[in-house]
Amino acid sequence: MKFLFLLSIYAVSSVSAQDTIRNFRIDSGEVVWQKTFATELAAFDVFSEWKAKGLFAEAGINNGQLVGLLKPFDPDLKGAGFSEWTSPVYLSRNTFHGEFTISYTGENYIVTMRHMMLVQKYDDPMAKEGEILPIEKIAFNQKGTFSDGFVKSPAYILNYTMDKIFRFK
Repeated sequence: MKFLFLLSIYAVSSVSAQDTIRNFRIDSGEVVWQKTFATELAAFDVFSEWKAKGLFAEAGINNGQLVGLLKPFDPDLKGAGFSEWTSPVYLSRNTFHGEFTISYTGENYIVTMRHMMLVQKYDDPMAKEGEILPIEKIAFNQKGTFSDGFVKSPAYILNYTMDKIFRFK
């Protein structure tokens, strides 16, 4: 009986540990990155600052939120403490982009990234230039949860990079 009790506690903690990993979560089979940042700026200033940064391929205000498409960017391997040789090959050979929403709550702004994709930079034996790979292909294991390989370094590198992109200096 004690064994079953401990096993059920382990199962529940494993599921809750999968809920959010480095600001990544799974929402209806999709990988979502979401982070809340503190700010002293007013909503209009937050949105203006974001547009001025020039990071967006497309952006507009919809229902009081800034929404759009982030321009492709390289994951910041070095800044996250990795190199091309110590990180997964698909991170160094691809740019990364996705759809974003920035919501303003008065003291915070919340950034949500969805529909994240990796885009191959050049032809190589593994992929053709421009080939698109949804992040779910690298993030999920066969059970539909985050794979150990994603949790170890890609989640860390991508979280570091997106935090750097979306944090006001």
